[in-house]
Amino acid sequence: MRILVVDDKQANRKLLAQTLRRSRHEVVEASSGREAVELAAAEPIDMVLMDIMMPDMNGYEATAKIKAQFTDVYIPVIFVTALKAEDALARSVEAGGDDFISKPINFEILESKIHAHTRIKELTEELLEKNKKLEEFNMALQREQALIEHFFDNAAKRCELDPGLIKQHMQPASVFSGDVFLACRKPNGDLNAILGDFTGHGLAAAIGILPVSQIFFDFTARGCGIEEIAQEIHKQLRELLPTGMFFAATLVELSASDETLKLWVGGMPSAYMVDAERNKVTEIPSDNLALGIAAAGERTFESMVMPCNRASRLYLYTDGVIETSNDAGEMLGEERVRDILARGDDSVFDSVLDAIAQFRGEVKHDDDISFVEITCAAIHSSDNAQEV
Repeated sequence: MRILVVDDKQANRKLLAQTLRRSRHEVVEASSGREAVELAAAEPIDMVLMDIMMPDMNGYEATAKIKAQFTDVYIPVIFVTALKAEDALARSVEAGGDDFISKPINFEILESKIHAHTRIKELTEELLEKNKKLEEFNMALQREQALIEHFFDNAAKRCELDPGLIKQHMQPASVFSGDVFLACRKPNGDLNAILGDFTGHGLAAAIGILPVSQIFFDFTARGCGIEEIAQEIHKQLRELLPTGMFFAATLVELSASDETLKLWVGGMPSAYMVDAERNKVTEIPSDNLALGIAAAGERTFESMVMPCNRASRLYLYTDGVIETSNDAGEMLGEERVRDILARGDDSVFDSVLDAIAQFRGEVKHDDDISFVEITCAAIHSSDNAQEV
């Protein structure tokens, strides 16, 4: 321990310094408050023993200046005073002091105080080092988040998200969502779309979206259908994902040339086709395993072909919707959602979102929530068609 001893009386300094050296401390001496401030700025100091009554600059003033120099380092200052304890304690705290000891000095008590403040200093330095590492980690995490946000922004720009064709609501449970929705037209004008949900949520789940997005856009640009896209995503995720992580997904291929659509649903809640003209609701249940899960035999990726008309709307959602809980622990459930969808009017999308919010109340959602409406009529509008 390197201790700065400050006293204008040489005899006091020498006695104190000699005693401290016998206890294996290194000692630096200052004969005035001003000299103490200069030494503290010029040399490494671990602790200060400060006399109070000194000419030119007293101990309180010197302590305040020393403390101002070390705002991010703990340098304990112990006042050595002949003043009354009450007065010394009050003023030493105001000046930034950490402790005091009365004259004549009891050296056993002084040594115990030095030991105590040495331990506080060590703990403070450990805490500062941990805070520094935490700050560095947070900065690195922010850079990684910015990189992923940049990728997601670019992916969003490539999506076909005309509000006349598609409405979507994506509500992550944390900074990043493990849910993803992508939509893009093929060269012939057909629309490919995918709503997916990776195991878990947050950054770990969001990272898996990167290869999925790349495959989806590349294969759609080549004119591939959803069967090929599902097969390729499964192949890549089997190689990339750790054990226990998988990708539940619903893939949609909506024809621009005739009134049909294709669906492939794996590990997701049921999709629903609502025909407002016929007052008909068709459930399309998941009959496939999620992507990235190994199967006992060879997996097939055959899609379901369904007729649709200009009054048809397709609804897709992740399990965060139906597993939304209220303060009683009850889940929203698929039946409540299906009852709203069965209304078939133009307000269905907003009505589902309102139902989720009202049911949950003030309860924080612990899973990503994604809900999508695709209006089949809009795919045939020349205004929505892409030039190829």
